[in-house]
Amino acid sequence: MSTQPLAFHKFPVQVPWQCDRRGDCCKKFDVVTMTTQERTLILDTVSLEVGATLKWRDDQTPGFVQLQAKPCPLLGADGGCTIYSIRPFNCRRFMCLRVGDEEWQTNPDGSCHNFTARLAQSRAARRFYELMQRKTSRWALKHGWNWKA
Repeated sequence: MSTQPLAFHKFPVQVPWQCDRRGDCCKKFDVVTMTTQERTLILDTVSLEVGATLKWRDDQTPGFVQLQAKPCPLLGADGGCTIYSIRPFNCRRFMCLRVGDEEWQTNPDGSCHNFTARLAQSRAARRFYELMQRKTSRWALKHGWNWKA
C-alpha cells in the first residue's frame, strides 16, 4: 500500500493564536454575509458618505444580507478594520492561523490554505479552532445572531 504525499508542507502551529490584523482576509473574499441587524449597526456607525458607498444584496437566507467586499469597503488605508469593535460575526469567527510574516496562500476553492493545512496537521490547532468557534458562537447568540433559525 502506497501513501500519497501531502499536498502541503508542514506549517508552524502557534496556539493560542491571535490575529495580527493585516487585513488579508478582508481583501480575498467577494462578500461578507451578516444579519440585517449587523448591517443596521454598521450603517448607524459609519458616516453617511461611507454608508452610501456600501453595496448590499439579499442573501438566500431570510434575515441575512451580503456586503460586496473584494476588498472590504470598510478596510482602512492602514489595512485595519474601521469597524473592528462592531465587526460582523462572520468576521469575528474567521481565523487564518498564520504565524509571523507568513504569506496568505489560497486553496483552489478560494479558502485559506494556511488555515486548512494547520487544521489537517495539528490536533492542537483543531482544538483551538473548536474553542474559538464555541466562544464566538456564544457571543453571537448573546447578540441575537441566530443562524440556526
